[in-house]
Amino acid sequence: MILKSEFSQLVTISILTLILLLLINIQTTNIIHNSLRGLLGLIFIFFLSGYSLIIFLSKENLEPVEILIFSIGMSICITILDAMIIHLTSSRVNLTNIMNLVASTTLIFLILTLFKKYFLGGTRYGHVWRR
Repeated sequence: MILKSEFSQLVTISILTLILLLLINIQTTNIIHNSLRGLLGLIFIFFLSGYSLIIFLSKENLEPVEILIFSIGMSICITILDAMIIHLTSSRVNLTNIMNLVASTTLIFLILTLFKKYFLGGTRYGHVWRR
């Protein structure tokens, strides 16, 4: 079953992912755009992609420290695997391609998590939330 706060957290991360995808694919020389793009990119490379995988795979409640440590490790692994996928598909390995794939992977894990916890939840109809 998914909690309201967890649902809003997943939706917020999904919106951040969509914003990152938009910022990555708009090519400008604006310093604010480039700094925001770099900051969001670092957050995704070092935390959010792994966090989305951890909450998708976890069946039990983890401590915040465990989530932080596992998220950082899994994020680095996801980034490396995404770069390897780009290399093996004979595409150019550059920051834009890697960040597009990392953000897409994060979004896929978030959608799968919402589907798993909301539609396949522990209730009969799957839409009853607890506080």
